[in-house]
Amino acid sequence: MAGNTILHKGDPIRKEADAGAAINPGEFILFSSGALIPVDTPTAGDIDSPIYIAKENDIIGDGIDDAYGTGDVVHYLVPRRGG
Repeated sequence: MAGNTILHKGDPIRKEADAGAAINPGEFILFSSGALIPVDTPTAGDIDSPIYIAKENDIIGDGIDDAYGTGDVVHYLVPRRGG
């Protein structure tokens, strides 16, 4: 199954929040007006805000090709500092 998930190794913090726009698993996301939105490429201006990574919703059997719609609950990863 290695290739069918966004996370292959590591121990990020897992969280969830509402989508403010369509989001694909693997996209960089951040909060805007209380909801998550995708960011094409984080820039220096985004560094002030934590950057998160959308994860597939494997809890209900969705894979990396199943996008989240606006208003869906997005499962996302918070990378830990260091190592």
